[in-house]
Amino acid sequence: MDEALEENTCRICRGEATPSSPLFHPCKCRGSIKYIHQDCLEEWLKHSNKKDATCDICHEQYKFTTVYNPDTPEVAPVSLILSRWKQRASRWIRYSLSVVALVVGFAAQIPLFWAVVTRFLTYTLNNVPVHGDFFVSLVYGDAAFTGDPWSWNNLVKTWGVTFVESLATIACLLVVNLSLFVVNERVRTDPGFKRMVDKDIGDPLRQIPKRDGGLDLGPIMDHINVVNGILGEGEGDDEERQRRVQRQVQRLAALREVHENQLRLH
Repeated sequence: MDEALEENTCRICRGEATPSSPLFHPCKCRGSIKYIHQDCLEEWLKHSNKKDATCDICHEQYKFTTVYNPDTPEVAPVSLILSRWKQRASRWIRYSLSVVALVVGFAAQIPLFWAVVTRFLTYTLNNVPVHGDFFVSLVYGDAAFTGDPWSWNNLVKTWGVTFVESLATIACLLVVNLSLFVVNERVRTDPGFKRMVDKDIGDPLRQIPKRDGGLDLGPIMDHINVVNGILGEGEGDDEERQRRVQRQVQRLAALREVHENQLRLH
């Protein structure tokens, strides 16, 4: 009997039965593959992403039953319920305080840190602290104060004004950067701009230096001016204007091909 138990292993971890983790056979499989640890089975079901807890081999549905200790009472005692409620309330309070402290800390520290760093760089580069003392200048900046600079009233009043000013500055910078980002995205994703970049639309010959006995770009520029004039006409038939522009574009393409051939000859 002992030899038979030693041969039985879990089909997932290949481990043997132990007093704390016995082997079970929860399905209709036979042979050595029918044994499995409960922990291994639960872990496998967790990662298998299956809707139904069934065996992959025999397709038997696994059934779990909660087993209580013999001395477990039928009704949970009030002390246990209160203890669990106390633990949950304690965890919730700690979590809430941590979140509040984090939010308040970031909201208060970022503007003040911004102000101090800005003043530090300004006074370091200029080498002229406003209030004579470098650390006092970092705290008060250009603000005036009376009495002891480290008194509680002066600090609260000054840091309140500094906080509002720094917050407004950060908000303006965020708006400007967000606006630039939006404009960049709109230009970058614009179909016309993308088509110009992909198809290399433009007149690269304008940037080609003229060589000895080389090319005259006057005709090309004349055609470009004609196209601009057609596009600038406010009145007239749109279809006729489009046909005229297409003719000019065809002529430009022909001129470009001629100029490229001449460049190769040079």
